Amino acid sequence: MKGDADITYSHQVVVGYSRVELNICIICACLPALRVPLTRAWSTIRKPSRKDTVPHQVPHEGDIRLS
Repeated sequence: MKGDADITYSHQVVVGYSRVELNICIICACLPALRVPLTRAWSTIRKPSRKDTVPHQVPHEGDIRLS
């Protein structure tokens, strides 16, 4: 790369990786502050629907019948 006329074009890959690294560092630095909102959003997204849940089948005291 010694002797390239356009230094900005020859270092394009390095600059791209540096930008990705910087953005990942910013995201990782913000994650502790985003823990609560992300947890609430995740619980809203993953809320089970009524048809997916199985009712708990525990007999009540009056329902026990011995034959």
